[in-house]
Amino acid sequence: MVYIILDLIFLILIMQCAFWDIKKKIIPNKKSLAIFLIALVKIVYIAVHYLFFNETLSFDITEYFYSRLGGFFIALLLFGIPYMIKQSVGAGDLKIACSSGLFLGFSSALTAFFTAFLSCAAYAIILQIYVKITKKATAKTVPFAPFLLIGSAYVLIKNFFL
Repeated sequence: MVYIILDLIFLILIMQCAFWDIKKKIIPNKKSLAIFLIALVKIVYIAVHYLFFNETLSFDITEYFYSRLGGFFIALLLFGIPYMIKQSVGAGDLKIACSSGLFLGFSSALTAFFTAFLSCAAYAIILQIYVKITKKATAKTVPFAPFLLIGSAYVLIKNFFL
């Protein structure tokens, strides 16, 4: 039950960031920090239950921690390099992605990021077709937090039902 509540809080926080990113093209540090703290709460909750309450887990605890760190570092790699080279990814997107990687773990984070990149690419293609047809100018940047929300929601829903 606690996992479901933490997942919902995580999604609500990313949803707030997505709306903020769409509206203002910036993600406040407080929102990014809140997502990071939820990820830490989930990790600490599992560690405490495993270590102090001898709760049997359906997974190896060391693999769990390595997976969380792997999720963090894969986000840092996938989002950090474009940020450092051309700043094609915003700093808020980088912080949300790293926190999401920590929350989701390595394999789920990869799936979420792949889904986010694919949905963003589909949106960009549709946007380009729209611009060609209507000859209207659009914004030069696309907020990425909504696509991180789509990817994270997809992974959490998939993991819940499987």
